[in-house]
Amino acid sequence: MIITNVILSFYCACSACTPGRNITASGDRPVEGMTIAAPRWVPLGTKVQITGLPWTFVVQDRLARKKKLDGRWDLFLSGPGAHHRARQMGLQRVDVRILK
Repeated sequence: MIITNVILSFYCACSACTPGRNITASGDRPVEGMTIAAPRWVPLGTKVQITGLPWTFVVQDRLARKKKLDGRWDLFLSGPGAHHRARQMGLQRVDVRILK
């Protein structure tokens, strides 16, 4: 299944992006290149691919309730400067392929 034209945003483990927690909804620590937050209708553990990115991501997290926008997905970034990179990347329109 391919979902077209979704909004992709980015987040990190800082207190501004994930206040008070660094654990995903699935109970795991988020990992760059693997963790993605998805709308609540997508089951945790679902594997997805994002157009233009070479990795397969795993839905391990949920969107913050304040960010309940239809079609929005949130990709985790880590490491030095992750918050700056997340802000710099802004919002992008992509296609998401649900693998399983």
